[in-house]
Amino acid sequence: MKLEDIYTILKDSDSSDFYVPTRTKDLTFVYLDDVQLSMSKLSEEKVFDYNHFFDENNKSRELPVKHDELVRDLCELKNFPESYNNISVEDWAIKYNGEVIYTISCMNISNLSSLHISFPSSLDTFDFIMNFCKICNYYYGANTTSSGERTIIEKSNIKESTFEDFLYY
Repeated sequence: MKLEDIYTILKDSDSSDFYVPTRTKDLTFVYLDDVQLSMSKLSEEKVFDYNHFFDENNKSRELPVKHDELVRDLCELKNFPESYNNISVEDWAIKYNGEVIYTISCMNISNLSSLHISFPSSLDTFDFIMNFCKICNYYYGANTTSSGERTIIEKSNIKESTFEDFLYY
């Protein structure tokens, strides 16, 4: 399989093109047509907490970074304050034949099944990265996924990518 083919798969696939093997302990998405192509989590680092978004009087802080505003908007889809303490940056490896050929960085807000959503680590992102996040969101199956994806699309600048963008990114 060529790198161009992998880019095309990421750009054009949807959740039905991948499955999660139940026998693995780590979350891995395997491409249905070619079991040598998979996506698995490399690392996860907790970021932010409630105090990043709210002051000691529980008033919203002004956030200088637009991406942080998106994170707050997503956390507010469900009114669970603990959501602010469950935000992580995740790096995912795109592997072919067991070798990492590409990495994607995204953020994840995880609060059981009520709010669990992945989104690009940058508001200025490409469609193949958003597509990967949609595959993750389908797997998590939280009941706020479609609302969250609408919020992400409204606030993000999602650009149609080319293979050259894929190579550069």
